[in-house]
Amino acid sequence: MKISMRGRFVTDLAVAALIAAVTAAGYLGWLGWDRNKDVQRDGHVSGPYQAWQVIGLALMLGAVAVAAGLREHPVAAVLSITITMTVCFSITGATEADGDGLWPVGAVLVAIGTFFGIAFVAGLAYAFRVLAQPDRLVRPIGTDRP
Repeated sequence: MKISMRGRFVTDLAVAALIAAVTAAGYLGWLGWDRNKDVQRDGHVSGPYQAWQVIGLALMLGAVAVAAGLREHPVAAVLSITITMTVCFSITGATEADGDGLWPVGAVLVAIGTFFGIAFVAGLAYAFRVLAQPDRLVRPIGTDRP
């Protein structure tokens, strides 16, 4: 069954919207509820997130990227996850009552890190998918076999 270019575009758009929704839900579930900073005994302030929250979100987003790559939507994963994470982080940073105003720097770092991390994971999954289907590989010129 051949899918038209319009049908492929609609499918890609739906996949990107689904990935964005899952990413936003993951951000809210892992990080969105914790807005309190922790003050240590020595006066050092950390947070608001604990390491387990960030690791959990990273693993969840990695699983989404793998699923998208295996289903041949790595670009949708990279763009949707990167944009959604950056917007969620920016909203959190901009609305923080006791913020220091450096959230734009953090947003740029989130965008860069998310882009390269998700591109790597989704790209590997997509490459695995392509290599697992030898009939889809390009055949050398003048030969009948891959």
